[in-house]
Order: sequence, then C-alpha cells, then structure tokens
Amino acid sequence: MRVGVLAWLIGVVCLQQLAALPSLSLLLCLLALALPGLCLWRRYPVCGYLGCLLAGFAISGLWALPRAAAQSAWPATAQHYPVCGTVLDLPELRQQTLWFTLQPDARLPLPDHAPLRIGWYLGGSTLQPATPHAAEYWCFDARLRPVHGQYNPGGSDLAAHYWANGLYRSGYLDPKTAQRRTSALTPPLRAQLNAWREALRQRLLDQLGNHPQRGLIVALSLGDQSLIPADQWAVYRQTGVTHLVSISGLHITLFAWLASLLGSAVWRRMPAAAARLPAQQVGLWLGLMAATVYTALSGLAIPAERTWLMLLVACWMLSRGRRYHVSDSLAVALWVILITDPWAVLSSGFWLSFGAVALLVWHGSGRQPGRWYSALRSQWAMFAGMLPLLVYGFGLLSLIAPVANAVAIPLVSLLLAPLSIASLLLPMLAEGTAMLAQGLFHVLAVLAQWPLATLSLAAPGVLTTLLAGAGGLLLLAPRGWPGRGMGFLLLLPLFWSDQLRPAAGAIHLSVLDVGQGLAVHLQTATHDLLYDTGARGNGERVLLPYFRSQAVSRLDLLMLSHDDNDHTGASRELLQGLPTMGLLASMASPPDVAGPRPFRHCQAGQHWQWDGVDFAILWPPAHSSPEWTDNQRSCVLRVTGAFGSVLLTGDLEQNGETALIASGVPLHSTVLVASHHGSKRSSSTDWIQAVAPAAVIFSAGYGNAFHHPHPDTLARFHQQSVPSWRTDLQGAIQLKLDGQDLQPQGWLDSHRRYWHAVDH
Repeated sequence: MRVGVLAWLIGVVCLQQLAALPSLSLLLCLLALALPGLCLWRRYPVCGYLGCLLAGFAISGLWALPRAAAQSAWPATAQHYPVCGTVLDLPELRQQTLWFTLQPDARLPLPDHAPLRIGWYLGGSTLQPATPHAAEYWCFDARLRPVHGQYNPGGSDLAAHYWANGLYRSGYLDPKTAQRRTSALTPPLRAQLNAWREALRQRLLDQLGNHPQRGLIVALSLGDQSLIPADQWAVYRQTGVTHLVSISGLHITLFAWLASLLGSAVWRRMPAAAARLPAQQVGLWLGLMAATVYTALSGLAIPAERTWLMLLVACWMLSRGRRYHVSDSLAVALWVILITDPWAVLSSGFWLSFGAVALLVWHGSGRQPGRWYSALRSQWAMFAGMLPLLVYGFGLLSLIAPVANAVAIPLVSLLLAPLSIASLLLPMLAEGTAMLAQGLFHVLAVLAQWPLATLSLAAPGVLTTLLAGAGGLLLLAPRGWPGRGMGFLLLLPLFWSDQLRPAAGAIHLSVLDVGQGLAVHLQTATHDLLYDTGARGNGERVLLPYFRSQAVSRLDLLMLSHDDNDHTGASRELLQGLPTMGLLASMASPPDVAGPRPFRHCQAGQHWQWDGVDFAILWPPAHSSPEWTDNQRSCVLRVTGAFGSVLLTGDLEQNGETALIASGVPLHSTVLVASHHGSKRSSSTDWIQAVAPAAVIFSAGYGNAFHHPHPDTLARFHQQSVPSWRTDLQGAIQLKLDGQDLQPQGWLDSHRRYWHAVDH
C-alpha cells in the first residue's frame, strides 16, 4: 500500500508540472487504463503501482477541470462589480490593507461564485469595528482582476496558493460603498468556525495588549500566524524552528496524548463504566476528540489535517485489536489528502509535514526506542533528511537548528502550546505565557547571532535535490543497509552552486518582478549591484529569496534612483537582511537603516570599473534645480561591458531625456530598461532613436491603475522595431551580455503552469 500511495503522489505531482490541462477525454482514458492495474495489484504489484500513478494523475486532472472552467468564465481584464457575500476567514491586516476571503451571494449575476480575495485599503488607520469580521455579510463595489503573483527566481507562486484555495479573482473594494448588511442566509460552516476562532483571538489580544509575543501565542493556540512580526520570523528561520511557530502535528499529538491519559485515568475511577467499556478505548477516542478540537482551532491547516487523519486511523485500528504501524496511518492520511486536495502538493507545508514524519519512521525502524539518545537521533534525522527540501524550497540552511530545536521543542510542546490553549479558556494565563515566550525568543535571538548560524545556498535543480534526498535516506537507513556511506556523497552537490557568474567583461542582468516598481540586479564576474528595490514588502517577498537562490551573499552597491516608495520602499528590508557594502542615491541623505555604510550622492560624471565592466552616472547634473521633482532627479546609470551595454533611467521623464540628448553623452545601449514603467510622458521617439536599443524591458505591475506601459509608449518602440519584454506579463526578465545571441527570458514563460492560463 505504501509504495502505491507514493506512486499516486508521483502522478499528482506530474500533473502540477503541466502548462495546460489535458482534455477530459484523455483523462478518462488514462483513468480507464489505470483500473486494470489496480484490480491486478495483489497479483502483479508493478501493474498496481503503475495504475496508482495513472489514477493519481487522472483524478487530479478531473478535479482541476471544473476549476479551470470557473476561472475562464471571468474576463481576462480587471472590471468593476457590485459584490455581496459572507466573510469566510479571519481578516488579516498587512501593510495598511485588510485582506479577507468573501463567499459571493449565489443570487448575484457574477460569472462564477467561487470565493474572492478582497483587500480594503485603510491608509494609516487601525482596525475599526466597521471593518469586516468572519461570518458577517457585506456589500460593496470592487475592482476584480485575475489572480496574479510576482514571478521571480527563488520566489513563491501566489497564483498557485490562491488556486489551491479555490480563489480565481482578487481586488480592492471601494470603501465608500462598503456596508455591513443582515442576511437570511446561514453562513457556511467554514465562516462559522472562523468567527469562533476570531472571537477567541480577540479575547487573547484584549488580554495581551501590545505584548511583543502576542503573535506567537495566537499562532500556537489558533494557528493564525499573521500577527508575528517580520523580525521575529527572521529569527525563527535562522534558527530552524518555524515548524513550531503554529499548531504543528507534534502539538496536536501531545495534546491528544494528554487528553487520552486524563480521560482514561478518570474513567478507571468509575468501576461500573470501566466494566462495560475499557478505559484504554475511552482514552483513545477522547484523545481523538481533543485532536479534532485542536485541528479545528488551527483552521484545518495541512499539518493538522495530516495528524488528525493519522490519529483517526490509529484509533480505529487499535480499537479493533489490529496490528498497527505508524507508516500505515501516514500512508492513509497522505492518500486521503491527495484524493480530496491534490493541490496540497503545491504547499511547502505539505512536504515538510509528511516528510518529517516519514523520516522519523524510516530512521526509527529496526531501532530500540526509549534510550536517552533517541531525541538526539531524531534531531539528526530531521537535519539530514530535511536538508534537501529546505535548501530547494528556501535556499537557507540553519546550522544552529539542532541546538535551537533541542531547546525549543520541549519548551514549546510541553509548556507554551498547552498554556496557549489554556489561555483561551483562562485569559489570565496569557500574560505569563507571553513572558515565557519572550524568554525563549531571547535565547533564539542569541543563537541566531552566532557565527555561521545560517548558510545561504543557491537553489539546486530538481535532479540534484532528488539525488540529495536519496542521500539523506541512505544516511538514515537502518544498520546493515547497503550503501549507507554513499549518502554523504549524494548530499555534497547541494553545497555546490550551479549559478555560473559572468566572465570578465560580461554582464548578467535581471529585471525583477516587484509589481508596480523597479528592481534591477546587475552582476559582473565578482561584483553585484542592485538598482532600486521596489515598494515596501518586496524585500522579504522578492529580493532576499532571489539573492539566496542566486548564491549572492552580499551586495557591493545598492543604488537608489530617487525617493519614491516604488523604487526605495524595500531598502530597509534588504539592508537588514543582506550585507551591503555601499549606497549611492539621488537623495540628499541615506535611507533610515541600521548600521553604518558608505553613502554617496549620485551625480553626472561619477565613474568606476568592475571586472572589465564600466559604470557611468549620466544624470542628474551636479547643480540641479530645486524645483525639480524626484522623478527629474533620477539617477541614470549606463553599464558597458565587452559584449554590450545597459541603460537604467529610473523615472526620468521626457524633459530629462531631452537634456541628456543635448548633453552629447553616449546613450547608445544594447538594452534599455524603460523609464517610469513605460508611462506616456517618457521614452520619446527622439530618445528611442538616440539610445537605439536592441531590446527594451518594461517593469510594471500587472493590471496597474496607471495603465503602464502606456499603449502610446509601446507603439513608439514598435515603430522603431525594438522588441519589448514586460515583467507584468512575463515575470522577472533575465538576460546575459556575454557574446552570445541576445535572448531575454521571462521567468513565467519558462515556469508556466496551467493555473497561470489567464494571466496574459
């Protein structure tokens, strides 16, 4: 059975790699081919495994087809709709925007009635009673558009996350039209559950106030991680304890075990009842009931669902007196989740949750439990076995994780998690629990500051990850297993970067997808420069994961073209997360960031060379007018290598372009990153002719309200026969000026999946 479930998993994963879904007829044919193999499983196991693979592929495809039809029912462009419906989840406040999921009223004339992801921009205000809460019925006007993420190397796929949750449209509501209304409709069960969770969350928050650890207490008791600050997340990642910062499978298992012990002990004190029904049986099912409540509190997260299903199988088998092995319940839990939610494989939590339990089972087979070093063995199993997944998914290896987990696991699992749950019933415990959490955080923060606490590694390829995974399994195999020593050799390629740096004189260019903003990475043989950072939030979401995936451990220079949020907003996040040797900006003073570093004001005439590549500042002039806008002061950088040149202009507008042409400085460039995201007031015909680029790249947000790049600007480049690439449609644009043919590549073009079908 276990091998068959793994084959089913492979079939599901194969489907999720497709750029387009197979037709209904093909999926039915594959399912028909799978049935004979499933019927012959016992007699011919190989046929059974092949049947499981085909069935996993076909059934997942059949699940996806209705969603694809619902997705295609909507128009491909953003449009305004009057919307009414029920709030399904806990609203989440992020960067002055309140996000929530709404179940539209089925009576509305919408193209489809799948849930919508809605944002309410609150400006500088905090949550008010007038904003939505779970299970409430609201009406408003909203501008809805296809779900679209930011597609970059090392980044996450927001569209995949939304698709897995049945969300095909997102947008912002018009606050002037938002009204809470009464409705005769009964809220969905999911909304009622989350209304209960939200009331418990508010009860905790009222007790904790602004305590710095309130986010952790809420996460451990209710599975809501939205209140944990970014700086705390950074410490948890660096110490490798993120798996504990929520309702994990370990917490649910321990909670069920404690409930089982307590229930069976009380039952034994009632002789008449114990004579009819054994206390062990009562303890089993009471433990499962406790796990059910805790799973509901988590919001039915994947690790919690996996644990609950495993406990259900264990209770059923033990209550019937059957032989039971943890791997059996793990296989059943995996199969049930794959059948009901084939998109769970798109979540890192799925792989980390099931992978961790599978590794413990594999490493523990054939060994005697109960010895003092069992905990050390478990830590070793987690470190070695999960290493390939962590490097592939996050590009960050915590070398201090075994020590941090040795401290955090018993403290969180035996004290913090139970006390956090108890605080839901007895709020007076919340403050003491938060003080204990603060003590743990201080310990972790000290560990995170140790030298070599973390190691950034370039994202490995799929083949390297699979080989490393095999190496980890070999290392953890039972004694006597052939080839155990080869495991170390198979793990070694994880530490070798396959990200080749440019040769001397060559340039690698990456225009990152930061939405409506700009961030450009220029790389030479031994140096790295970042031109702008995009808006606030892009540091943690885009820049730091990107640089980890490229094995860039420091920046030689951060250049900020001008003081607009969409160009400099993420500078603080970047500078706090990545060592940066120097700053060059058009602003009079450096950004307000921690740590001293050299700062220079950019002006025309500045010049330097790295690795045979020339960097020259063309604008602004030394004496600029005080009446100039920030856009007019944009730093213009021309980079010239042995095989071509790049021109970066920030948000320079046509008056600045005219002045540069008149100055007579060299402008001709192989690649032009269009100014001001391709606005109508930039990239004049004279400018395009003066630069004469072989390619132009537009950095703009998908479906942005400014309509960038403007059709007139696109037409001007088209009239000059200049091919264009766009981050809003193609994700990050990467190219190499190394003497080969100029071939810009969009990240989304090469990583397209079927849920991206409507993004163009």
